[in-house]
Amino acid sequence: MSPPQGRAEATRAQILDAALAQFSTYGFARTSMSRIAHASTVSRTSLYKHFRTKEDVFSALSERINGEVLAAVRAAACEPGPAEERLPAVMDAWVGWAFELLQRSPHGRELIDEKNRLCADTSADANARFESLVTALLADGIVDESSATRLAPILISAVKGLVLTEDVARDMRPKVRELVEVFVRGVRSASG
Repeated sequence: MSPPQGRAEATRAQILDAALAQFSTYGFARTSMSRIAHASTVSRTSLYKHFRTKEDVFSALSERINGEVLAAVRAAACEPGPAEERLPAVMDAWVGWAFELLQRSPHGRELIDEKNRLCADTSADANARFESLVTALLADGIVDESSATRLAPILISAVKGLVLTEDVARDMRPKVRELVEVFVRGVRSASG
């Protein structure tokens, strides 16, 4: 007899919460299914009913984070106000999880690399949806639609580059905001 769906979902969430803490503390390589089971206070048998491998746990965690990030991005995009005011908030929501992971864990870069390795398809899908949203924001009064399609990946790459090359410090978010604001002023100036 299987547990009620609500209980299974609660156990799965408990496992993923514990897994995030374990991956943040020990990194991907040193986190084991035993550590995840112990931290989540579920038996190893129960853990293996939900996830076959550590990679499966990590992929599910990545999927959950992608969903949370996309929800935060959509919320920022739907705020009232002109697109140039919403765009920095959208970028902040998109890279916020990376800021937090890189600040919280000495293994942040390793975890981002593992996400890119193990979850390439899921990440590509989330990135495509994000790019569509940024394109729509750029086309909402900043530049024409054709320019928006061309410029969205450039802006996204610039923000990614800033996150990956800078030391993650408390002042990273203002740097992202400034980069987006300078970008918007530049493209408006160039098209005007």
